[in-house]
Amino acid sequence: MHMTSERTKKRYPSLQASWELLGYDAAASIDVEMVDGRKKRFLAEHYSYREMQDIVDTWQFENHLEYMKEHSLEKLGEEDE
Repeated sequence: MHMTSERTKKRYPSLQASWELLGYDAAASIDVEMVDGRKKRFLAEHYSYREMQDIVDTWQFENHLEYMKEHSLEKLGEEDE
């Protein structure tokens, strides 16, 4: 699947999307692969769009915090001592 929205392409230049039809009788699931290669999955059947967005937002926030801890400028200051 290719991104067709120019607005989306500009806002998220590295966003890639794909889809795979696994079967009509299978539960709807969302698979997310983070930029660092970590993968997450959840069943989408019982969630509204807003609830699914909250799940993904939480994952993004947790990954952002982890990234900030690993790349903190305060960490560099401790090495100088």
